[in-house]
Amino acid sequence: MIRLSQRDINSGLSSILYHSTDFNKTLNILNDNQFKLTSSLGAKNDMGNNKNKLFYFSTSRSPFGDYNRSLTNAPTILVLDGEKLSQNYSGGPFDYWGPEARSRNPQSSEMEDRIWSDKMYIPNASKYIKEIHALVGRSYEYENDDDEISKIRKLTLAGIQKGIPIYAYRKEEDYKFLNKKQAIPKNELLSKYIRKNNKNSFPQKKERLSEKTKHLQAIIELSLKNNLESLSWFAAKISGYSLGGYQLKEIIKQAEAEIFNIRKSGSPIVQKISDLIKSSGAGNLKEYITNLLETKWKPLELAKVKKEREAWNNGGEENFLNRQKAWEERQEKELAVASINKRIKLSERDWILYLDDCRNPKDGRPWTIARTITEAKELIMNQGVPSFISFDHDIDDDGTGMDFARWLTEMDLDGTIDIGPNFNYYVHSANPEGSKNIDGLMKNYLQFKRGK
Repeated sequence: MIRLSQRDINSGLSSILYHSTDFNKTLNILNDNQFKLTSSLGAKNDMGNNKNKLFYFSTSRSPFGDYNRSLTNAPTILVLDGEKLSQNYSGGPFDYWGPEARSRNPQSSEMEDRIWSDKMYIPNASKYIKEIHALVGRSYEYENDDDEISKIRKLTLAGIQKGIPIYAYRKEEDYKFLNKKQAIPKNELLSKYIRKNNKNSFPQKKERLSEKTKHLQAIIELSLKNNLESLSWFAAKISGYSLGGYQLKEIIKQAEAEIFNIRKSGSPIVQKISDLIKSSGAGNLKEYITNLLETKWKPLELAKVKKEREAWNNGGEENFLNRQKAWEERQEKELAVASINKRIKLSERDWILYLDDCRNPKDGRPWTIARTITEAKELIMNQGVPSFISFDHDIDDDGTGMDFARWLTEMDLDGTIDIGPNFNYYVHSANPEGSKNIDGLMKNYLQFKRGK
């Protein structure tokens, strides 16, 4: 089996690509429906290595290549369809650090693939995104619970609206290997992480570090502890920089700034850092941090990388691709079943809603007609969710049929209302684009809700 760490592979993009980033950037990608590329100008050799294209978008051939590992504060991974991207864009393997850097660290391999373009944006991003994976409960250890819940909720809603599966994980290892079997179950994701009414969603987190000294506190932690598993998230992030990268200089710079700012405060942190530097024989803080990471933590990080690579090469790659193929086949089958237009038989207790600002239904069924979005919302809040809704798009009032569909799905997601198992809908609007958007949202949401 060919090791993914080798760079002697065919040019061109891999059929499956991975892009790691933070919650906000992932939300921007989904909401704007476009990827924002990086300029090739200003960085040494980028222009030539990017086939003279003006912009590039960085991805990885593996979910845990060194390119992804360097993004230690990136709690989302977008799985991309490299084959579709190849139809419209050029790209291929990119060796940023070069052979000299790899000779110093033979086990290092970024596995980076770059997509090249003369345009700053790649439009229609959602058609290239196969799925999104998110790490919760640890990635934003220094932010409050409500902020993280809000981001997970927005990410899930955006994924539903675009028809993109979202998987959330508590454990970093499951997230890194995209182990869907260990993803948070959908019902728990809804009740604990998404619905607004739940105030105790996340497990108790560690006491928040002071922002004024968090780098120094992490350095002290790295000095006192001896294994990666025991480290807090921020200390583990700094440990990861022992493998190299520009971030190490920034960590040292931040630590020096923190010690300067509290040098007259009488803080015990000043004394502790001073004692550590003196006992180590280092001449200053910069030398101490560099030696600490190089001699103590770099060997442990290299061993961790080696273990991950061995797991991948000993069947991990094949198993991963097989899981991807099985998932795709299942999706195709379920989408085909969902495309069949099912109709339900109304009981005496059912009611059906016809949303339109001027037209009337012509089939003689006992419709309840709503002329405005506000009226439709009030009916549902008073009578519950109907068994059937016929949507118009262009409503001459306070929004569109798409706005109403978003409200309906978000209220159900929050648990404020309940879309029943036999609910169905139809879009009778004469607006083709609006009809497509409503149908896409409702179809995607019902598939999500019903576990398809």
